[in-house]
Amino acid sequence: MCLSPLVIKNKGYKGYNPLSKKVVFAPCGHCEECRNSKANEALLRCEHEHAVSDFCVFVTLTYNDSSLPKIIFNDGSSISCWNSRHITLWRKKIWKELSKYGMTFKYFLTMERGHSDQYVDDKGRVRIGTARPHYHAIIFVKGDSLTHDDV
Repeated sequence: MCLSPLVIKNKGYKGYNPLSKKVVFAPCGHCEECRNSKANEALLRCEHEHAVSDFCVFVTLTYNDSSLPKIIFNDGSSISCWNSRHITLWRKKIWKELSKYGMTFKYFLTMERGHSDQYVDDKGRVRIGTARPHYHAIIFVKGDSLTHDDV
């Protein structure tokens, strides 16, 4: 249950109707409870899609240096960002390839920015993160005419 619900006046309130209320409470969407609720809802949706799909694939999409979208400020500084057009083009490529085999798909995608602090990699080397934007996606595919080599 939301820790900081929004209070919305009910413009259709009629005092004579016992089911009508003067105000309606809506979740804020930002508190810990709301974030947990959204995460649980996404998990449930992914579990359902996995159950009704023939197979699924997890991918991480990253940018190379020349393709990294940036916002450039008036002072000449810049910050890397995401570009929704890139996801649209990627989705269309997936659709085009899978439709050749009569397959359909749904996907769940999230954006993430890498860390920028120092860390030790799996080989014990000290690295500095790039804070680069990237995407993680699960592709749920219906239709089993592909082999493992086609994927």
